Amino acid sequence: MPDPDFDTKVKLVIYAMTAETGRIPNSSDLSRKIDIDEKEIIEAFKRLHAKRVLLPEPGDPTRIRMAPPFSGIPTAFPVEANGKQYYANCVWDAYGIAAALHSDAISRARDGHTGEALTLEIKNGAPVLKPYVAHFGVPAARWWDDLVFTLATMLLFRSEETVNEWCAANNVPRRPLINLEQLWQLAAHWYANRLTVESRRPGPDEMVSIFASLGLIGPFWDPKSDQWD
Repeated sequence: MPDPDFDTKVKLVIYAMTAETGRIPNSSDLSRKIDIDEKEIIEAFKRLHAKRVLLPEPGDPTRIRMAPPFSGIPTAFPVEANGKQYYANCVWDAYGIAAALHSDAISRARDGHTGEALTLEIKNGAPVLKPYVAHFGVPAARWWDDLVFTLATMLLFRSEETVNEWCAANNVPRRPLINLEQLWQLAAHWYANRLTVESRRPGPDEMVSIFASLGLIGPFWDPKSDQWD
């Protein structure tokens, strides 16, 4: 029987090492850090993936592709915080890194359609508000069907106009838009305790409650819905 305390220990060390270095450790790094056989670390990766806590690198179980909000590879959302550079998996996670680290942060990102340089910034626990919007291309019920694809569609846009242009160019249905205040609150709800022992992914009912508290309602945001268009 797997030891849940062991999995929690592995999770906490992953996040602590990532926060300290800006890089998500692999199974070999963790094995040396906590003096545990690497095979056991890899098995813990699998269990943590099943709990939707992290995503091992497809095709390489020794590496972690995503320990949300942190990315194991460079992305279009670099984040500077605490004097280090991290990479976020998507626009949501760009704020999520600031929330997880309880730190000011800045992400020099780009408009998802035009490539125009856009900056996201957190100061003193709040977003520096701008008229940008986020657009999520995949409904909540389908996020973990293909997490890499899902997060690749969670993008930042200068305006509603460039969202519409991106959706048309990529044959993606236009989804509800998210302003920066909503996005920050979503990140804070999801990631504020990510480096602690209490950290876990919200359950479906909790997700609906969080979304509703931010005005994000309807079947698109329901993780149990099969009707979202």
